[in-house]
Amino acid sequence: MEIARDDSNFMNLQNKTSDKNLRLSSRPRLGKEARRAAQSRTGITATAGQVLPVTSLGWPVSVRSGLRHAEAPNAFGAQAEDRQDACPTLASRLERDRSSIDLKEFWEVNACCFGRFDVAKPRTPVSLSIGEDFIKWRMNVQDHARFYLDFDCQQQTRLACGKLTREHIGFDIGPGVNLGTTMESIFGGEVYFPPNAPPWIKPVAETLDEAKALLLRLPKIDVLSAGIMPRWLEYRARIQKEFGVSIPAGGGGHGAAELVVLACGAANLCYWIKDDPVFMKEFMVELGRTVVRWNHEMKKATGNTRTGRFGIANDSATLLSPDDYLEFSFPVEKMYCETFAPNPADTRHYHADSFMTPHLPALRVLGVTEVNLGPKDDIVTIRKQLPGAVIYGQVPPMLTINGTPEEVYQACCSDIRRVGSDGGLVLCTAGGICAGSWEHLKAFMTAAVDCGSPKQIRRHT
Repeated sequence: MEIARDDSNFMNLQNKTSDKNLRLSSRPRLGKEARRAAQSRTGITATAGQVLPVTSLGWPVSVRSGLRHAEAPNAFGAQAEDRQDACPTLASRLERDRSSIDLKEFWEVNACCFGRFDVAKPRTPVSLSIGEDFIKWRMNVQDHARFYLDFDCQQQTRLACGKLTREHIGFDIGPGVNLGTTMESIFGGEVYFPPNAPPWIKPVAETLDEAKALLLRLPKIDVLSAGIMPRWLEYRARIQKEFGVSIPAGGGGHGAAELVVLACGAANLCYWIKDDPVFMKEFMVELGRTVVRWNHEMKKATGNTRTGRFGIANDSATLLSPDDYLEFSFPVEKMYCETFAPNPADTRHYHADSFMTPHLPALRVLGVTEVNLGPKDDIVTIRKQLPGAVIYGQVPPMLTINGTPEEVYQACCSDIRRVGSDGGLVLCTAGGICAGSWEHLKAFMTAAVDCGSPKQIRRHT
């Protein structure tokens, strides 16, 4: 059974196994076999019929992280012709009624399919990255500020959406904390809640002098009482009291490039690494140390004892050249991995909703074991550059909005056929799903069933 990925809120990065941090919210109900598989894979024990809790500020139990959703409407690029011919062996089955899938059975089998590079698994696993953006769209939320600032409204909306997801695609969305990508408000930036969009952080430093003053303040920040954290912890406490759900936190952080963008703005990142590279190296490392400290404190505060996995989200890495990435951002991400996932068997998950092909050699050196990258990154190129990493992807998220369910199905089949034979693919979007019909979502499930096991895929390719 799959645990949906709430990619809309980095603070909700759960400890999937990449979290990815289970940062999330939606949890399916587990049967006996699925419980065994899920416990073995994630270390979480669930009883029959239990809805697994949302974990936050880390990574989701079965996926990613991920986190923003800015993709080009047509991300097929050079793969368009290949996708057209995605699954010729399945052509005679495309007219099958997709609503005939047994939802309970699908997710129970799905839970048994996450073995890394296991070619004996029944089929390619599916991970649907359904987060707060999808919830707001599906439930037609008009007052976005109220959704975030009114605890009762947020939980009622989530549970109402969970009732629909349970009915249409077979899993629940339980209670959870949704406060947008606002963890970096601990650096001092004011969080703004607009009426028609997710919250965002106003830059805390807009000049080099202001950034240098921030550098001196960073070691003194109380990471549990700064910024959005008091509200986040309040929501978590209420969920535990009112719903009996404990949300563990920690296990993930933004990469250094993204930290600077969130605290100071994208243009300043690009200017300052050229204007004052010595300061920027020190500044980015100290931002990273603050994130490390935040993770330690959040794990302690929420009773999160999970070790051996860490999720990095770094959409803004694409703003840097490969040389600048290695010089400025890479050292911080290396520090994260050495601190929280130092062993060869540990999970290092990397998410970036951006074009990351130039940085794939660096990710290989970093030793990432799971990636969820932008839709313009070719899935075969990712596999060639990162032969030991499980790929979460690579269906363009905008296809669930601008495409038909059949196009989603063909894109899924193409990804499975192109790299699924090695058992190292988890079928999902290259980023989060912010909207889409039930038939769009069922297309992922249908494609996984129709394409069969990695061994069957190999025989047909």
